[in-house]
Amino acid sequence: MAGKTLQIKIPAWTANLLPNLLGLAGLGAICTMVAFLLDWRWGGLLGGVFAVVLAVWIQVTAVPTAQDNVVPLKKAA
Repeated sequence: MAGKTLQIKIPAWTANLLPNLLGLAGLGAICTMVAFLLDWRWGGLLGGVFAVVLAVWIQVTAVPTAQDNVVPLKKAA
């Protein structure tokens, strides 16, 4: 068993990581403030709505990956 190693590949950071983290931090702040002002249920509701809107927005405005703009090769006649 000596000499064997375990290698774990860590995925590369995408262009959407920073906006996702920023949106998550904003979501946490908004939910916390609403929960302190009103009630924890309103904070949860607002958090859920905000998370769904943020997820849809990121999917719509996402930069296409290399797989999305690959043109298939034409067969020779």
